[in-house]
This record gives sequence, structure tokens and C-alpha cells, in this order.
Amino acid sequence: MIKNYLKIAFRILWRNKAFSLINIIGLAIGLCSSIIIFLYVQNEFSYDQFHKDSDRIYRFIMLEEDNGSIMQHPYCRLPLGPALKTDFPEIIETSRVKERSVDLTFEEKTFPKVKLLHVDSSFLNLFHFPLIDGNKNTVLQALNSVVLSETMARNIFGELNPIGRSLITQSNQTLIVTGIVKDPPTNTKFQFEALSTIDVFVNSYHYNFSWDGGPEFNTYVKLHQSTNADLLKTKFAAFFEKYNEGSEQDGYLQPITQMHLHSSNFAYTDIEQRYSEVILFAIIAVFILLIAIINYVNLSTARSIERAKEVGIKKVVGAQRMALIRQFFTESYIVVLISIFIAFILVEIFLPHVNHLLNKNLNLYYGNTTHFILILPCFFILVGGLSAIYPALYLSSFNPIKVLKGGLSSKAKSKLRTGLVVFQFTIATLLISITIYSLQQMNYILKKDRGYEQQNLVAVIMSSEQVRDKYKVIKNEILNLPGVLNVAASSNYPGYDFTANGYTPEEYTEPILIKLLKVDYDYFNTMDMKIMKGRGFSDNMKTDEYRFVINETMAKMLNWKNPIGKTIKRNDNKYTVIGVVKDFHFNTLQKAIEPLIITVQTSKYFNYFVLNVRLDGKNNANVLIEIEAILKKADQKQVFDYVFLDAQHKDIYASEYSFSRLFQLFSLLAICIACLGLFGLAAYTAEQRIKEIGIRKALGASTKSLLIMLFKQYFYILILGNVIAAPLVIYAVRSWQDNYAYFINVQVVVFVFSFMISLVIAASIVLMISRKVINQNPANALKYE
Repeated sequence: MIKNYLKIAFRILWRNKAFSLINIIGLAIGLCSSIIIFLYVQNEFSYDQFHKDSDRIYRFIMLEEDNGSIMQHPYCRLPLGPALKTDFPEIIETSRVKERSVDLTFEEKTFPKVKLLHVDSSFLNLFHFPLIDGNKNTVLQALNSVVLSETMARNIFGELNPIGRSLITQSNQTLIVTGIVKDPPTNTKFQFEALSTIDVFVNSYHYNFSWDGGPEFNTYVKLHQSTNADLLKTKFAAFFEKYNEGSEQDGYLQPITQMHLHSSNFAYTDIEQRYSEVILFAIIAVFILLIAIINYVNLSTARSIERAKEVGIKKVVGAQRMALIRQFFTESYIVVLISIFIAFILVEIFLPHVNHLLNKNLNLYYGNTTHFILILPCFFILVGGLSAIYPALYLSSFNPIKVLKGGLSSKAKSKLRTGLVVFQFTIATLLISITIYSLQQMNYILKKDRGYEQQNLVAVIMSSEQVRDKYKVIKNEILNLPGVLNVAASSNYPGYDFTANGYTPEEYTEPILIKLLKVDYDYFNTMDMKIMKGRGFSDNMKTDEYRFVINETMAKMLNWKNPIGKTIKRNDNKYTVIGVVKDFHFNTLQKAIEPLIITVQTSKYFNYFVLNVRLDGKNNANVLIEIEAILKKADQKQVFDYVFLDAQHKDIYASEYSFSRLFQLFSLLAICIACLGLFGLAAYTAEQRIKEIGIRKALGASTKSLLIMLFKQYFYILILGNVIAAPLVIYAVRSWQDNYAYFINVQVVVFVFSFMISLVIAASIVLMISRKVINQNPANALKYE
């Protein structure tokens, strides 16, 4: 029986090669796209789930009041970790983590910008990063110990045994290699090339590491199995009052498995992957699959009249309805099976390109393949069943007497096909519209005025303490180079979040958190920033070291119509506002411009010391070589690290651009699959109306009128699809806009372009197919059948 089903199924597929090919190609592309998106979604949701007891490991999130609103962020003061373990028996273990980029030198060869995590000795017990060499209980106990990743150890030492060898940092600290750890997998937020102790970081900087001062750390805790994290949260307010009286701080615990997708609303963070974006990709995968299935259903029901006589004859000679249903399901599953085989070939071909685009390492055989072993049969049964269920039930329900008398009505199936085509056009329009909007938004981000001139502005990082000591001499030497227009120092450069401190503005009784930027006297001229009120800093005014310049947002927040002369207290010092600078974006466009204080400070103890160099753009490459030589003269170990701010701006949004490009790619694939279905349906419809076309042509109908007649039904469907898609587009765009503080609103032109694109695509396909039928000799058409 099964052999007979298979034989008939293959014969029918072979006899209708064109329609079979359209179904197979459409399903194969749809399955390929869905598999790739599935791998991506699975990877995003798998972050940090590989750690043992990952369900009991949490990151501490601080809750602090910021100008009347509650701000949450993952950065904690140094004493927090040990205090948590001491005060709460529910906490088994803690570890603090501070990410840092360092230069490591071995035998006169320097390896720049090594990703180093400063951690507690408990880090390797808390998280599952297997050691290749060393004992996880002891490798991070020594004050100056360092554990290298497998790749970094190989890059530095080659075939030498790294254990016990010394590495020198840019601040002349000696680190002893005590262990080698496997490279961290791609699906973890802990991306590092080396691990060292918290003490190494503390001894590198001149800070007051206390409850209300100094750099901040991520703090991780592991709870007892019976501990409820939500109940533990209720104890944190009293805990902070105990150690930092009057701070009004609080906190809660965030599961580490949620860090990757649920941290985009935190303050002080870079662009994070967002849960909504991953879900959007999952929805696109479903849409693509549905469009491919719709193609199958449409073409199957369209060909129902051809299959009706076959069904009628089989029923007359005794075939049971269940046997007919099995036959149609067999045909469907054969198409799906062939499509799956082709889809996997396409995945192997295109997955490397997707990995390059997303900077991922997705593959079909990642980790344990049992998920695919379980999912594929379900996938096969589900897709095959969805594709076949309506055609099988519909075709097997035909009354054999009516069929053989030619009394079969096509109204029901015609309505179904119309509804499915409307759905396809709706999805296609939705994807086209969102794609157009995403292009507009990305272009807006790229071209938006930042409040300073980005072109030919390079930020040179001075990581060496010797270079920072000689920064004034270095600045003057760079300023005398041909091609250099201006130079200014700052504690950071725009593009990433600035640090925040507690300040008490005039008329305030309690300090509020305000962002801070430390600069020298030439900063505003170098950055080409505009002073809106008052003045900037002047080297001739020595008292300017006790003066502040604020941005427009801060003046508005404080409701200072005339800020000049107002005072702001920091600890026991009082500073006078001398100027208001025009707002500039020192963070990403996902966040609104925040209040900012700018102060002059020429001390070497900056959080992150930068020389901002304005070039004339005529010979930037040679100027950079000369700047490097000047830095090397001050310190041979200084690694020349610089970034052009216009290029850095693009790097910040690299993930955004990648997401946009990937969205465009899969939207294009979905539209192509819809076009395949429309192509097949238009071809079949034109063939079914060949006799009608022949008669109309014989009676004098023009080619133009016949083309309009054939396209008219699709035109109305197209309008209906666009009308339905419009509110969905607005909803989707507004959901996306929630991720940005600055965005463009969806404009009518988006819908116009979307309608025109779908109209051109549909018209091209329908008219291309119809023209071939219309141009036939009407005499041949009238002899049809």
C-alpha cells in the first residue's frame, strides 16, 4: 500500500514539474531561512546557561534615585561583594568582575588591548570556564596572578610552557601566569582573554575604594538552592542603610541567563541585544514558513479541478476517503522531505555569510545535536501536515457524481485562495515597510548632528602612566606637527557613557547623580562645540579649575534660565557655573542626552585619559605615524591606540546595522517566496482562463484590456493587503522606537513606497505570465481541451 502511495505521488509530482518545483523551491528557501533564524534565536537565548547551577547565579543590580526617577544599573562599589557574603547566609559565593583592556609585554613584544577581567579568586568556582592547566581553587589566589585563555597563551608564548612566566602591563605591573583556561564560548557575556585578581586593579589606580567612591564592579552571587531571590531583595534596603547611611540605595538580583537580552534599559550600558529584536526574528521565521506553506495550499487548491476527476473515479471504484487523505499527505510529505534536504544544503552554503554578518559562530552541530534530532521530525510532521491538511480534506470530500457531471463549484476554494493571497501581500507589505523604515532610521542615526564635528577628529588613548605624566609636552609636540589643527585632553571621548558623581546644585539640599567630563582648556575649540551662554574655560583664568560648564539639558533640568553664576557643590567644594555648552551626544542615540558637568582638570589621574586631535584631513596617515613616534619617545611600551570618532560612531552601531541588514535579507527572502507563489498561481489562473481569453480576443478585445482584466483581481487584493498591513507597520515601528530616544516617525512615504514596490512586483509577475497566454493565436485557444 505504501509503495503504491509513493509511486502515485512521484508520478503526480513529475507530471506537474513546474508546480512541484515552485513548491519545493519555496519550501526549501523558507525552511533554510527558518533554520538559520532558529539557530540565531537559540544562540541568543542560550547565553550563560552552560554554567553549572546557572539558575542560582545572579548579577546584583543597583537601584538609585536619579533626578526623581529610579535608575537601575549593574555597577556596584568594591566592598559590596564581600559584605553580601558576610551578611546573608542565603548567599553561598560571590565574585566581583571589572572589565579592562590592557597591554601585555613578554620579552620586548607587546600585545595590545588584551581583554582582561579582574575577578575574585572564587570566579572559577562560581562560573564554568574549564581550566586546561592549573587548579581552579588556587590559580587566582596570588596577588599578581594571571590566567590566560588558550588562544592568548598560544599567541604570546607559542610552544613555550606559559606557567610561571612573567608578563608586564603598561603600568609596569608584573603578572605571573598561573593557569590556562579554555576560550570562553560565544554565548556568554564574559568575553575575556585573561583573568587577573581584583588586587591588581586596585593597585593600578589612585582611588578611594569605598561604599560611596571609586570605580564600580559587576557583582555576582550564587544562592542556596532553597533561597528565593525575590524574598532576599526585601532585605537589601536595610543592608545599604547599615553600610552607607543615608544613601537610600536598594537593589535586586538579575538571573545571569537574562543578562544578554534583558539589560537594554539599564543606565551606563553600551548597546545590548534586545529581547524584542530576537522575538521579531522568530516572528519573521514563522511568517516565512507560513508564506511557503500558503504557496503549497494555494497551488494545491487551484489544481483541485484537475484532481477532482481523479478523486471521483477513485471513489466510484471503491476508494475510501481515508485512503485518499493518506495519498494527499504522502504527496505533501515527499515535497517537504525533498525541501528539507535542499534546505540543509542551502544552510551549509549561506550560514558562513550570516555568521560573518552577525559576528557569530552559528552552526548546525553546535554543542549537543539532540535538539535537532528531536526538532527535525516534529518540523517535518508539522510543516507537511499544515501544508497538506486543507488540500487533503477538501479534495477527498468531493461528491463523485457531481464531479463526474462537472458540477463542482470553485467558490469556496476561490475565497480561500483569495484570503491566503491577501495574507501573503499583507506580510510582504509589512516586511517591505519595516525594511524601508529601518533604512531611514539607520541613515538618520548615521547623519544626525552630534553637537560636535566628527570628521578628522581622532581620539588617542594614553594608557601609559609615563605618557600621562608628560601629556603637556606631548600635546605641544603634536600641536606643532603639520596637518594638526588643535589638540585637547579629556577623561573620555563621546560615544560611550561618562561616569557620574553626586553633586548638590544651588537650591538643592541633597546630592543628585550627574555625569562628569574632565577636560583641558582647549577642549571646546578642538571639538568644535558651541558655547550658548557665558564662556568656556581659559588658560589665562587660573580660577577656572574651580568653575563648571554645564550642558543645556542640565540647565533645563534645574530650571535655571540664567545659569551663569549659579553654584554646585561637590563634597566640601563649591564650584561656580561660567558657561552653558550646546547639547552634544556623549552617549548612543538609544539614550536621551543627560545632564552633564564639564570641569577643567590637568591632573594625570583621569579615569580614562584621551588626547583629542583635530586633523586637517590632507595627510592623516602620515600624521598618525608621527604622533605614534612622539608617544613612543615618551614610553616605548605605550601601544598606539586611537580611534577616529566618525568611524567609531559606526562601530558603536555595528550590531544595529547588522540587525538591519539581516532583517532586510530575510524580508527579501520572504518576499521572494511570496513571489514564487504568486508566479505559480498567476500561471495556473491564466491557463484556466485561456478559452475565455481566446473568445474575448476573437470578439475584438485588445491586449491591454485583457492584461487589465487579469491583473485587476490582484490589484484589489494588493490594496486590501496594504490597508491591513498599515496599522501593523505603525505598531511594529512604535515598538522599535521604544529602544531609541531619538528617531524619525513613520511617514506616509513609507507606505507609498511599499505599495509601489509590491504593485510593481505583482504587476510584473502577473503581466509576464498573462502576456504569454494572451499573445497566443485565439484559434488555438478555442481548440483548448
